[in-house]
Amino acid sequence: MTSPFAEALGADFTRLPRAVQAIHAGPGRWAGQAEVTRGSHPLARLGLALGHFPPAGREPVTLEIAREGQGEAWVRRFGTHEMRSHIATGPVEKIGAITVALRLTADPEGISIAIDSTRAFGLPIPGWLAPRSFSREGVDAQGRFTFDIGARLPGGALLIRYTGWLAPA
Repeated sequence: MTSPFAEALGADFTRLPRAVQAIHAGPGRWAGQAEVTRGSHPLARLGLALGHFPPAGREPVTLEIAREGQGEAWVRRFGTHEMRSHIATGPVEKIGAITVALRLTADPEGISIAIDSTRAFGLPIPGWLAPRSFSREGVDAQGRFTFDIGARLPGGALLIRYTGWLAPA
């Protein structure tokens, strides 16, 4: 089975740096460091609770990816906080009560990730109320996988941002 990201990117998957390909090529375990910043707007607090997003702070982080059904189970641990999601073909990621359809753009430096649509409890969130992604995956000077995953509410208020790096564990 091809991973949802590899499937969505097709031939562009081979253009990615090796560390980015490794994360999205299939099952594995990685460990590193992350810094989480959370938005304080009331809608941000609601979205963060529905998605079971991690608390703010700088923490060790681990990522475990396992095949699950027609997709992948992603388990991220930020310190003692566990955040689970399921990524299926599309790719579509379900995080708690939130489901997002993603649009990926690959280049030789990594992947840009945009949100095409959002659902809460299976119901569509209108575009004027849906979050906007500013997410990027790449590689640092040490060859480690890097992530800068973030979303803002319409109007620009921060929803969540987590940045850091991962290496095979």
